[in-house]
Amino acid sequence: KLLPVRRRLVIMGILLAVVFGGLLGWNFVKSKLRTAYLKRHPPPALAVSTAKAKAQTWESTVSSVATLVAAQQVQVTSQAGGKVTEIRFKDGQQVKKGDLLVVLDDTVQRAQLASAIAARSEAADKMRRYKPLVEEGAISQLRYDDIVAKHREASAQVEEARGNLAYVRVTAPFSGRLGIRQVNLGQLVQPGTTIVELDTEGSLYCDFTLPQSDRSEVSVGQTVTFTSNTAPDRKFSGEITAISPQVDTNTRNFSLRATFPNDDGALVPGAFGKVTVGLAGASEVVTIPSTAIDYTLYGDTAFVVQTDKPKKEKEQTVYQVKKVPVTPGEKRGDVVAIVKGLEAGEVVVTSGQLRLSDGDWVRLQQDELAPPKTLPLE
Repeated sequence: KLLPVRRRLVIMGILLAVVFGGLLGWNFVKSKLRTAYLKRHPPPALAVSTAKAKAQTWESTVSSVATLVAAQQVQVTSQAGGKVTEIRFKDGQQVKKGDLLVVLDDTVQRAQLASAIAARSEAADKMRRYKPLVEEGAISQLRYDDIVAKHREASAQVEEARGNLAYVRVTAPFSGRLGIRQVNLGQLVQPGTTIVELDTEGSLYCDFTLPQSDRSEVSVGQTVTFTSNTAPDRKFSGEITAISPQVDTNTRNFSLRATFPNDDGALVPGAFGKVTVGLAGASEVVTIPSTAIDYTLYGDTAFVVQTDKPKKEKEQTVYQVKKVPVTPGEKRGDVVAIVKGLEAGEVVVTSGQLRLSDGDWVRLQQDELAPPKTLPLE
């Protein structure tokens, strides 16, 4: 006979409990055995790089993105239309104010000037012939005045023709360096066609904005620095030369202009970078290399080496590490200020954190006390 359904379920339950209980018991025993083995055979201490937390005085700064602009920059254009007959410059050439750059076909303008000069000469001769007559009363003063007016009109037409002739000769409006040529020999250009770009050399402007809360902290003549990936290894120093008297109602920022010397041409107009302004006052901070911080969504941490509790392991001195939460602050260069969590003098791990856990033992490399690099105004 088959057992009742309830009894069969009870038996199956007992069997399952025995099986799962055995598995749990075996895992428990295995865990105990593993723990005992690790206690008898601890893993070797990991080699890590370390650095000491430093107490430093940081000047208060404020930074902003900025773009360099030439002190003078213009698109050299033609005021007249015509065919390009001469090109007197090369790409990137240095020029002086008034240097001839391009000549357009001036056949019509020269003819107009010759015609105007001839008309003026004829009017001048007529004025000379009629002057004695008006003095003798042979002609009226009104008629003579009309002859004089026609001479003046002819003279004005000569000046106009000379101006039109000058329009077909494009010259540099100021001294500087030319860009890339935009026209070709024989090309028909219209009035306003760009010939080439011209920038002044020497000093460059740096235009940027700051929040209105910093308005009282900056002034004309204040020193600023500029960094850009166009010259990543250099920091350029300049000064504030103009401050806007108004605050933008949309952004609540105000505009500033700094001037940077550029005698060696290392700065390039249009370059994008970061400008930093030093403010009044300084603060004491604790700094560590930024590589010592493990940034996570659950909080930032660092491993502190407990140097007061060393031990010997295979003729080497090893130390235990402790994982501590930290609150990072401002970053300058490759170091970061720690607002909370560390004190000056504590040794932190700067590499190898991914292999560490709280309580692990480590051995220090030779450069453990190497001071971190800092950029005071970056």
